[in-house]
Amino acid sequence: MGEKDGSPALSRRGCLGLLLIGLAFIVLVYTVIIYIMTKPQDEVTEANERQAIELCWQRAEDTERSFTRDSCKEMEKQFKRKFGREP
Repeated sequence: MGEKDGSPALSRRGCLGLLLIGLAFIVLVYTVIIYIMTKPQDEVTEANERQAIELCWQRAEDTERSFTRDSCKEMEKQFKRKFGREP
């Protein structure tokens, strides 16, 4: 009878441990994602993104699609947010 009484308590501790490990893993993943998204960008990345925006606007002028222009505007907005200045 003693084994039956100890078993539920042991399984509760096991579930709590798994829950805490899972939460720690989720926190770790979010921390890594936030670090990657907020780390300072280097000049090569900035130059590549600036060139991509310029190519986008060239294609938008060639075609008269509003979707392409909207995409270019969104790229510029993200560039401003990321680097703090106009592309």
